Amino acid sequence: MYQVTEGKKYLVPDTLIRILAYTIDILVIWSIKHIAIIPLINMLKLDSIRVIFDTFSIATIASAVLYFVYFFFLTYFFGQTFGKTIFGLKVMSQKGNKLTLSQVFFREVVGRIISKQLFNLPYLMILFNEKRIGLHDYIGDTFVVNEKSYSYNEINTGNYESHNHPEQMEVEPDYGKHNF
Repeated sequence: MYQVTEGKKYLVPDTLIRILAYTIDILVIWSIKHIAIIPLINMLKLDSIRVIFDTFSIATIASAVLYFVYFFFLTYFFGQTFGKTIFGLKVMSQKGNKLTLSQVFFREVVGRIISKQLFNLPYLMILFNEKRIGLHDYIGDTFVVNEKSYSYNEINTGNYESHNHPEQMEVEPDYGKHNF
């Protein structure tokens, strides 16, 4: 269990569930790119234009913008992307408050840029970290919870700890004491 505020405890989701949620998000982004963005670029005859020292195409830049806009806005407004919604996951602030713009910016933009520059290796932190917190979570002062199991326990049992999920890890409440 991870305790954010007095009386509120959250289950941390299994690593495989987070990977599947991210995979669905990538498929959604890929679909939007190939259904809307690429045809629009081709229709406007912008596909041969190169920018930024003739290195990047308009399609590459549009894809990167789509990637960051997707994760930023869905996480900020809903606390979850489509993949996280399907699996009942939610991004939470370490303090239990609503996510702030700066938290979402640091998690979804800065954290993901750093992870991409390091060949996505920082995502492996989730595999080896007992609390299943990735570099982007550390940077944004956030964590991911299993929203469905939290709701189930709160409504049906009134006891957060009585519902045992062997695939989920209990997390100690000592994380989140750093400042950026």
